[in-house]
Amino acid sequence: MYNEKRQYVKPESKLADIISNNPSLLYVLEYLEAEYILQDKTVSVFCDEQNIDVNLFTTISNIYNGFTVEPDINLDIANIPLIIKLLHNTHSYYQKEKYLSTPFSGGRLSLTAKNARVRFTFTAVERS
Repeated sequence: MYNEKRQYVKPESKLADIISNNPSLLYVLEYLEAEYILQDKTVSVFCDEQNIDVNLFTTISNIYNGFTVEPDINLDIANIPLIIKLLHNTHSYYQKEKYLSTPFSGGRLSLTAKNARVRFTFTAVERS
């Protein structure tokens, strides 16, 4: 998922540079259904244009770059639909394109929200 040329993503980072260092971040853009027109934009400008919370985007990007993320990240509850979209699109990619021959046909995704904290759980279901 990440390569040796890791770059910590910050709002002022140039999007083209972070993708050049880790092309797998293009998957993040695809999963978020964001446009790929990067030009010379910073992460902050890109997120503003795409209506994506910059803290959410930098968190996801840093996970893809192999960095450990603080467990108490302060993300707005309004990000839940975008997080679900990301998880759904990621799951669809792995299920339909990446691992066609796995013994797992699907699974159950559950979402629990309590006191503005969100927990996602995925349980794989083995094919019969």
